[in-house]
Amino acid sequence: MLWLAAHIWIFLFTAFCIGLGIGWWIWGAGDDTPPDHTGADPAMGTLNTDYDPAAEALPARAPERSQE
Repeated sequence: MLWLAAHIWIFLFTAFCIGLGIGWWIWGAGDDTPPDHTGADPAMGTLNTDYDPAAEALPARAPERSQE
């Protein structure tokens, strides 16, 4: 039983070390050069729909059903 417990802990520790090593390898493999900064702010949209002409339109109505 001690043999089984020792192997379980050895395999867990080995799997942890392999995962840590692969994670460090992938994390460290990124490009280390900083991005180019042009100084201009990026163009961004707005969520303000108060001045949107489409917001002033009436909602579409469902066609009326005939009462036959």
